[in-house]
Amino acid sequence: SVVSSSIDAAIKEANAVLNRVNPARNAPWDDLRKKYAEWFLPRRGRRYFMHFDLSKNRDRTGIALVHLEPGEHVVVDFMYAVTAPSGKDIQFAKLREDFIYPLGTRGFVIECISYDGFQSEETRQVLEEKGYHTDYCSSDKTTGPYDTLIETLSNDRLDFYGHRIFTMEFEELKLINGLRYDHPKKFKNGETGSKDVADAVACATFMALKYARENPVEQPGKLRVFPGRAATFGRSMWE
Repeated sequence: SVVSSSIDAAIKEANAVLNRVNPARNAPWDDLRKKYAEWFLPRRGRRYFMHFDLSKNRDRTGIALVHLEPGEHVVVDFMYAVTAPSGKDIQFAKLREDFIYPLGTRGFVIECISYDGFQSEETRQVLEEKGYHTDYCSSDKTTGPYDTLIETLSNDRLDFYGHRIFTMEFEELKLINGLRYDHPKKFKNGETGSKDVADAVACATFMALKYARENPVEQPGKLRVFPGRAATFGRSMWE
């Protein structure tokens, strides 16, 4: 028998991602100074969720920061792709120093920092010791994060600024046999396929909605956390 594979576009509507970019928003990262822009500050009373899609060896690491607005609107505050210097590996300690700790000094309340499974235990332990709450989320082992992100996009509940890598990765995302999401080997423009930043946005979005529903804030500044309920199931948070 011949094994066949069904590969479909994850998003059926043409230019669905590009058409929903918020043109009034700018990227909050200062590429010249390699730090967050001076104007990038938190919204009072908002709970922020961050996800790192850690790279293997010398691949790219995707990062995303999101928060919820009333009506379960998801705002993607920040997204970024970190590429290792030529011939070197990405330093996870530097990721913490460049992208997590500066948010705290600016007043961002990060309720959860999530990671996929690859080499995340050590960095999660470091963050937990510093008082951060960490969790696990994978867009490879379950369809839940992307199911949720696609549903959020189609319901016009996703607010994001223009980011070339994210829009390309999300727009050209593939659904394989209806069971998992993947990137094409090459994008339409000829670049090598990837989904690092889109993975980070999908997982951060999934965790923000999951925590809002399962871990309600009992009082200002207090989060009721249910241990051992990592996001490993494969259903959209909208179901």
